[in-house]
Amino acid sequence: TWVGEVNNICTDKTGTLTKNQMTVLEVWLGERVYNVENDHGILAREAPKESVGTLFEIMACNANVEDANATEVGFIKFMEATQYDYRAVRNRLMPDTKSYNRILFTSSRKRSATLLRKDGVDWLYTFGNVIKILECCSKICSKNGEEVPLTEEIKESLEKDIAMANSRALRTLGMACKRLEPGEFGEDHLEGVKDEVHAVEETGLTFYGYLGLRDQLRDRVLEAVNILTRKAGVTVRMVTGDNYDTAVAIAKECGILENIPITTMHKDVAMTGHDFYDRVGGKTLLCRKCEDEKLKAQGNKYTLGEANPTPGMETVAHLDEKGTDEKECPKCKSKLEVAAKNMEEFKAITEKLRVISSCRPGDKYLLVAGLRYLGNVVGVTGDGSNDAPALKKADIGLAMNAGTDLAKDAAGIVLLDNNFASIQTAVNWGRNIFDSIRKFIQFQLSVNVVALVLSFVGSAVISQAPLTAIQLLWVNLIMDSLASLALATDTPTMKQLERPPVSKDEYIITKVRV
Repeated sequence: TWVGEVNNICTDKTGTLTKNQMTVLEVWLGERVYNVENDHGILAREAPKESVGTLFEIMACNANVEDANATEVGFIKFMEATQYDYRAVRNRLMPDTKSYNRILFTSSRKRSATLLRKDGVDWLYTFGNVIKILECCSKICSKNGEEVPLTEEIKESLEKDIAMANSRALRTLGMACKRLEPGEFGEDHLEGVKDEVHAVEETGLTFYGYLGLRDQLRDRVLEAVNILTRKAGVTVRMVTGDNYDTAVAIAKECGILENIPITTMHKDVAMTGHDFYDRVGGKTLLCRKCEDEKLKAQGNKYTLGEANPTPGMETVAHLDEKGTDEKECPKCKSKLEVAAKNMEEFKAITEKLRVISSCRPGDKYLLVAGLRYLGNVVGVTGDGSNDAPALKKADIGLAMNAGTDLAKDAAGIVLLDNNFASIQTAVNWGRNIFDSIRKFIQFQLSVNVVALVLSFVGSAVISQAPLTAIQLLWVNLIMDSLASLALATDTPTMKQLERPPVSKDEYIITKVRV
């Protein structure tokens, strides 16, 4: 399989479609939204001083200053722009590694937390997905800087502000804290863990605000998406961990989705990873040969993958995370393939699906496996270690140069500039190579068939070969080789992106060319 055949691309958002350079544009604090894009001093002038201090402490204590990711770099730049001395705060509250406990961010937790002691009292500082954080809060910092109960009225108003920020393609990260009682959830407050979330993080938090961060699109992304989707016959899908509204807004900006209101979009065009996984029934192992036989035997009325997978192969969760599916069908001994339990539903969804938000690694892997099972040639982008199974499963894995070594090892191609637009170039060159091979072989066949017929007819008619062995050799060396090399080294043109991709079952030499 080669990149010129790709007809489906599943791409990440952060770092691929966007620059992965987060900038804080707005802050929600004390029941008010502050636009800080062009006025970093507005918080100091107009927001409650104590509330601002706590908000910045949460940022400072959760940011990994020494090895910051893009979000943490956004925090640091924002604090520096407001002239907040975050290093002094860290030195005071976190003087050494024994003075605090860090609960790291993961794709399933969607939050980061730090446990520390301030003025003789233990505190939990946390930030992450604003909806996840808000669910754990019972209080909120009011416009007067006081902690008040989080009523339904305040929550509804806050959720409207969050939705408004997300619709402008801002990534919203909630900030909250909690005063801890001595011995609460154990001496170190870390007892009780469910689905990677500690009990201390789940209830009783005070919501201080959220930050709206913007990640700009990379150069030429809009142009590349338009060419691939509207001319080259490639379906581009965005698979991201961001929430639904933010994902849809970014997809509209880069041309993956039409610029129409969310309310008028078909429900299958964009959905969350959880909804996608549930609707297709999760993962299973299917035997393509046996499934095809069932389809033929039942006059194509049999539902592909219909709750009836190959016996004994119903669960493959442990298999998928490793990116392997090497088990054999007990009936025909063919290799089993990972697919959705309800492939008919999967097929119906993916005909319209363009965006999966709040996507987990297992959701991405299932999407790739299902598309491949349907006969598509799938390209996948990724930069994190959790992308490795999907990169390995894809026909063409495209890792970012800025990604982890595990992602690069699992991929077949590394994009040195980390830019989605380079995929368009790769597809163009892939199609050009295929065309060049076709032209090379067609020319070789034409010349050699003529030489063969001429030699045979000449020998039969005049009892002597018209061309000697040396002359035939010169024809091959001079005429064939140089002309063939010229045909095989054409540079790609945009015309090659104005046709659908070649099927992986198509022959290089077709009947028409013969």
